[in-house]
Amino acid sequence: MPLETRSTSPASATTTCDIIDSVPSIEDLLAAKITAVKALEEKQRSLKSATDDTDAVRQAIDTAWNAAAGGVALAHADDDPQFRVTLTRILDDRISVKRDQKLLAEWKVGTLRALDGEPAATAASEDGGNVRRQRKAALRRELESLSPAELLEQLEQTEKNQRQQEEDVASTRARLASTDADLRSRDRHWRVVVGLSVLTHADTVPNFRRELDQIFTQRIADKDRLLLDRWRNQDAPTIAPQPADQDAPT
Repeated sequence: MPLETRSTSPASATTTCDIIDSVPSIEDLLAAKITAVKALEEKQRSLKSATDDTDAVRQAIDTAWNAAAGGVALAHADDDPQFRVTLTRILDDRISVKRDQKLLAEWKVGTLRALDGEPAATAASEDGGNVRRQRKAALRRELESLSPAELLEQLEQTEKNQRQQEEDVASTRARLASTDADLRSRDRHWRVVVGLSVLTHADTVPNFRRELDQIFTQRIADKDRLLLDRWRNQDAPTIAPQPADQDAPT
């Protein structure tokens, strides 16, 4: 029998070429891989930045809560001698950094006090105002006897002196602000240290946690209530209820 000959139609040949042409080349695959790697690196950098931001916010929240808790503990210790004894023992056990030990020693002897509000701005006293008015009156009498040229010379000198005094006031005000900031930073650091100490102690001593919780309920500031709720709900240890007092067996 004669062999049957199959012919390839033009349409069939075109379809095969299209399939071959649609297969990506090695160059296309490598380029796509490079693009994907760059995209992944960019996403990883974005993830790291987002993670760093989250960690920073959490740290700020923890620090704010430590400061609030420490401030409450210190205030309560001023009013409750028995709690002060407990707090002193906790701080003695937990504070090991020399700088913080120095603050603890100052607190024990009463030289360390929390700052309460902004320092009051100084104002001229009534006596100071009287002196100033008398001086201005005397100066006007002196100026009446000066010639125009002398007056202009005097004006130049007084304006120069005024500029110098303005610079001195600005410099002194900056030093005052810097000192105030240092004092507030020191006070906040101490409250954070105390707060961290009592909160850490509360994590391991259920009875003290109950006592601290009651103190917070009474004294915590309204603005810190959300932080208090967070502390109560976050990793709160299961505390068994205190057994009721029972009569001694007869």
